[in-house]
Amino acid sequence: MAKKKKRNHNNMQIARTKTSPTISACMIVKNEEACLSRCLDSVKDFVDEIIIVDTGSTDRTVEIARRYTDKLYFHPWEDSFSKARNQALAYASGDWIFQLDADEELFAEDGPRLREVIRKGKAENCCSPAIRAGI
Repeated sequence: MAKKKKRNHNNMQIARTKTSPTISACMIVKNEEACLSRCLDSVKDFVDEIIIVDTGSTDRTVEIARRYTDKLYFHPWEDSFSKARNQALAYASGDWIFQLDADEELFAEDGPRLREVIRKGKAENCCSPAIRAGI
């Protein structure tokens, strides 16, 4: 196993041993209780961590998110998707980022395929066209 230096959130180097690249699923959410469980169920077994930034939910979104991850962060909505996405990315520790919205799902057959192509370093061909298109 190879040791790899990685930077943590404080920009300090940490060493870790691993056998394959890691995947962080990053999401920004607000009032997504209707679809969040379905989305997270579809990815939870194929990623190493789930990062969720909530931008002000008033429904059960936070409660649902806590069932899947302890990496739940709160940032007020500032009228900028890019700022919110960058906030989520700042918390990620994976080698690869899998960005998705709460109303999206990873097709069941694409979960193992996602892992395989990341391992092989061929991410441009990893998922079905519907996922790549955000459908």
